[in-house]
Amino acid sequence: MARRDGGTEAAVAERPERERSAAGDKGAGAHGDILRVEHLQMHYVTKSETVRAVDDVSFAIREGETFGLVGESGCGKSTAARSITRLLPETGRIVGGSVLYRGRDVVKMSAREVRALRGREIGMIFQDPMTSLNPVTTVAKQIYESLRMTGMPKDQMRARAVELLTMVGIPEPEARLSNYVHELSGGMRQRVMIAIALASRPRLMLADEPTTALDVTIQNQIICLLNNLRSQLGMSILLVTHDLGVVNEMCDDVAVMYAGRVVEVSDTKSVLFASMHPYTAGLVRSLPAEHDTRGRLEPIPGMPPRLDRQIKGCPFAPRCPYATDVCHEVAPELEELAPGHKVSCHHALPGDRGRVTGAAGDADAGTLAHGKGGA
Repeated sequence: MARRDGGTEAAVAERPERERSAAGDKGAGAHGDILRVEHLQMHYVTKSETVRAVDDVSFAIREGETFGLVGESGCGKSTAARSITRLLPETGRIVGGSVLYRGRDVVKMSAREVRALRGREIGMIFQDPMTSLNPVTTVAKQIYESLRMTGMPKDQMRARAVELLTMVGIPEPEARLSNYVHELSGGMRQRVMIAIALASRPRLMLADEPTTALDVTIQNQIICLLNNLRSQLGMSILLVTHDLGVVNEMCDDVAVMYAGRVVEVSDTKSVLFASMHPYTAGLVRSLPAEHDTRGRLEPIPGMPPRLDRQIKGCPFAPRCPYATDVCHEVAPELEELAPGHKVSCHHALPGDRGRVTGAAGDADAGTLAHGKGGA
C-alpha cells in the first residue's frame, strides 16, 4: 500500500491527553482496553437478500476514553454499536469476528450472560428518546426498572432516582419523577435517557446519536454533560454520530466508517485535521469553514454502494478522485501508515494533503465548531 506523494509527517499539533479517573494503561495494547472489536461481521438476513451492514470492523476503546464512530447515514455505525451487546432485530446475525469486553467474548456468551451485561456493565443511550422511552409510564417507573436489575431494595429506589436526575442536570428532580415523556422537553427527555443508562453505574456507555434532533444550545449542554459524567464516573464512552463537530469536542480517538467498513482510525486531531483517507478528507472539505470565501462547498460526488450487493475492490472507488484499476479490483486492508494511524486505502493521502484549506488558511477547531459538523 503506497501513500500519495510519499510524505509521512502530519503538520498538526499533538492532541493533549485528557485526564482519566479510571484505572488502566493508556498506551497501546490490550491491557488498557475495556473493549476490543475484531473483524466483526454483522448481516441482516432475509429470504430475499443479505445486507452486509458491518463488514470486517475492528477498533479498540481504552479505559476512560471517549471513542467516536462516524460516517454517513447507513454506513453501519449504529449497527456496529448495537452488535456489541447483541441488541439486534430478528434478522440480524453476527457471522464473524469477536467483541471482547474486558477480555470476554460477547459473541460467544449465552443469552442469559448477555442480558446480565446489558444495562449493568454496558449502558445504552438510544438515538431518539421519544420513541425509546415508554409514553404510558412515568419517569420514576422507567428508572426503577433499571435499578431493579442492580438488586436495589425498593425503599432506596426513589432517593437514587432523584440522585440520578440531579446528576444529569434536571431541575426539580423530585417533581419530574411523576412526569410522562410527552410532558418533557427534548433536552429533558434525553437527560432522562442518560439517567436510566447510568442507573447501574456502567463501565462502558454506548451513546447512539445522543445529540440528534436537539437544537444547538441543548446539544452543547448534552456534550458537556457526557464529558463531565465521564470524568466523574471514570467510564468509557462509544459515541456514534454523523456530526464531526461533536466528534471534535468529545472524542479522544475516532474511526470513520464507510459502507460497513472502517476506512480510517486514529486520534481525533489526526483523523480530522490530517486525514489520510480520501473519504475522510472529502467529509471535512464538504463542511463550511469560518471566514471561508470559497463560495460553493465541495460535496463528495456519487452515492454510497448498496450493502445488499457484493462489493468488489474498495467500496469508495467509484467516488474517489484518486482511484486506479487496483482500487476497483482489490479491497485494501486497514494498515498502520503512521504511529497509531490506520488507513484502508491503496493511495492514502499524506497528512498535509488531507488538511482543509480556504481563505483563512489551514483548518482549525473553528472549521469543526459545534453545530457545523454534519457528515
